Amino acid sequence: MIADTTAFPFVDRVCRQRLPERLADVFRAVHVELSSGSRLHIRTAAVNDWWLSSVEGSGCVTFKAEDREAFSNHALLLLTLRGEHRRVNYKPLFPPVGQISLGLSVPRDTSRSSGDFAYLVIFVPLDQLDPANRGIPYGYSIDTGHGAGAILAACMFRLVEEAIQGAGDQAITPILPSFASLVISTLSQKDNPAVFHITNPRRMSRIGDCLNRHYADPLLTPAQVAEMVGISRRQLNREFERAGETFGARLRALRLAKARELLSADGEMTITQVAYEVGFSSPTLFGRLFKEHFGVTPREFVATIR
Repeated sequence: MIADTTAFPFVDRVCRQRLPERLADVFRAVHVELSSGSRLHIRTAAVNDWWLSSVEGSGCVTFKAEDREAFSNHALLLLTLRGEHRRVNYKPLFPPVGQISLGLSVPRDTSRSSGDFAYLVIFVPLDQLDPANRGIPYGYSIDTGHGAGAILAACMFRLVEEAIQGAGDQAITPILPSFASLVISTLSQKDNPAVFHITNPRRMSRIGDCLNRHYADPLLTPAQVAEMVGISRRQLNREFERAGETFGARLRALRLAKARELLSADGEMTITQVAYEVGFSSPTLFGRLFKEHFGVTPREFVATIR
C-alpha cells in the first residue's frame, strides 16, 4: 500500500478485513501519518484475537496511539528486521535490529520509523499469552542471531507468513498456545537485559480506574492509591516512570480534563466551584494550571463556548 494522504485512521486504510471486536478497538485508537514521499506496506492476518503482520516502508512514518485502554488486553511482540524506530514522547518501543521484545503501547504514544524499515508485529491477547500467570516478561529483549532467540525468530517469521498467505484459522489456531509458551520461556531467560521499560497494562488499568473514582479528593496521595490498588508505593511510582510520566502529572491532567467538561456543560457552576469540585485546593492554582495545559484561562475558555 502506498498512501496518498498524509494522515489517516489505521483501521480504515490498512485493516480492511473484518476484525474481532477486541482487535478492532485497538486499531480504532491508532492513526498513521506519512511525510511526503514516504511508503508504507502492511500485510496482515487476524486469527481469533491475534493479529499478525509484516510492516515495511521507507521515509518517515509516524504511528499515534491515542487511547491506552484500547491496548489493555493485548501485548505487542516485536521483531525489528531493519531500520530505525524511535518513541517520540517517551522511551524506545521497538527493539534494535535483530532483536525481539515484548511490549505495550501507552496513551498519547507517538512512534516514528525513518529510512528503510521492516518489522514483524504480533498483537497477542494477554489471557492467551500467560494463562498460568507465570509472569509476562515485559521490557526484555533477546538477540535472534543464535540459540533460543534464533528459534523464536524463525517460528515468528513462519507463523506470520503462513497466516498472511491464508493458511486459515483451522491451521493456525492450534499452534498459537505453543507459540505463546515459547515467547514467554524464551524472553524470560535470566541473561536477557531489561532494555525497555514497559508498563503492566492490567495494573495501570486498575490505577486509572482508582484515579477516576477518587480524583475529586484534594488530599489524594500516591500512598492511598497504591493501597487501594493493592501494590506498594514504589511499584506505583515505577509504573508511572515506565509510562514516561508521574502520578502528580496524571492526576493533574485528569482533574483538568474533568474541569473542562464541567465548564463546557450548562453553566450552572462557577469557575471557583468547578475548581473545588475536581479536587483543586485553590482557584488561583486551578486557573494557572488550566492555562498552562489548554493555552487559555478558564474564563477565556468559558467565553468561547457560551
